Amino acid sequence: MKTIVRSLCGIALLVITLGTRAVADEATDKAHQDVIRGWTESLNSQDRYIAYVNTHLAEDGKYIGQPYIGLGINTNTDMHVTGHLVVLHVRPGDPAATAGIKDGDELYSVGGVRVTKKNQDRLPFHGKAGEKVPVIVLRGGKQVSFTVIRGRIENVRSKAQLMQDSRDQTPADFASQRGRIDEIVGKSPVYFVRGRFTAIETATKLPFEFDYVTRFEFDEAGKVKVFQDWGQDEYVQSQLGFKVSR
Repeated sequence: MKTIVRSLCGIALLVITLGTRAVADEATDKAHQDVIRGWTESLNSQDRYIAYVNTHLAEDGKYIGQPYIGLGINTNTDMHVTGHLVVLHVRPGDPAATAGIKDGDELYSVGGVRVTKKNQDRLPFHGKAGEKVPVIVLRGGKQVSFTVIRGRIENVRSKAQLMQDSRDQTPADFASQRGRIDEIVGKSPVYFVRGRFTAIETATKLPFEFDYVTRFEFDEAGKVKVFQDWGQDEYVQSQLGFKVSR
């Protein structure tokens, strides 16, 4: 009789333990999905997005975007207003850095195309990998020439780099952005989010949209460890009037 009672107690304890764990797992999933929804809702405000990412991205967290063929530099986003294109950040190890271009250089011409408000859509940053692209910059009031070999950019950013990239943009870059979540699939610590993003390109005032899938991975503290985007870059470019062909 004692053995039966002991067995029943053991089963009851197991049921309670599993039930408690299930409730805890459900609470964790809800908390993680709330973070994901808040992340998407913050996209239309520069200040709110920066604050949200700073709070919810782990200190060793990172962003992984789609790789692309380019020079590997970040520039100001308001060239359509200022008429000037300044190198804000050169990505270490990427083609521009290898060629000798530095932070603070102002781009004078790229691939023989003069940098002006009217020519901003003709600058050949993107194209075939391995091509030599002549670049002239203004440095200390003087023109300095470089040859950059266009190559693959991995598009991976640390938290510090992502925060800086967001600060380098303007409130207008964020104002029209809207993210819609259609589905969240997964279980702690990894979730896949499917939805649609819409915005208006600040230079041309043209609207664009694309469907996306984002992968979120959380650490044990509930912070985002990795978020990785997949989108429709060619579709976006075609909406903005570019011919995506080679």
